[in-house]
Amino acid sequence: MKFFAVIRHGNHDDDGRIDDVGRRQMSRLAGLLEPHLEGHHVRFLVSPAPRATDSAEVLMKELGRREDYKSSDRLWCDDDHPENVDDALELLLEESTGVDVLVVVTHAEYAALLPTEFAKASFGARGSIFPMDVEKGRGRIIDCDRKVAVFL
Repeated sequence: MKFFAVIRHGNHDDDGRIDDVGRRQMSRLAGLLEPHLEGHHVRFLVSPAPRATDSAEVLMKELGRREDYKSSDRLWCDDDHPENVDDALELLLEESTGVDVLVVVTHAEYAALLPTEFAKASFGARGSIFPMDVEKGRGRIIDCDRKVAVFL
């Protein structure tokens, strides 16, 4: 795999659907992601929470991508869905097989923890590679070949 991106869902209303601010956040992220996706097989792996699926829909529409989309409860983290980083990481490692780019759209806890855990499991990174707080509508991307991680 060449790139691994983790996106925290966009800003949302009380009903859990992304709002205009969230749509603008995802449009901005699409522009930042696009150069990393060009010419590559991309898989979107998304929490089934409405705010995450709405965010992924905006990203995919902006990027003109629909070829590989999967939803998993293992990426949903809230009061009814307890955090399980090991299980989520196992899912990412399984789903990264056969793709060039894996884009994960999820929640604060996983957006904060999964990039570091993925880097540790994939190429032996040590310590935390990012600060823990991830704002809504922001993300991180890891260049797996160069072993470099940046904020989106």
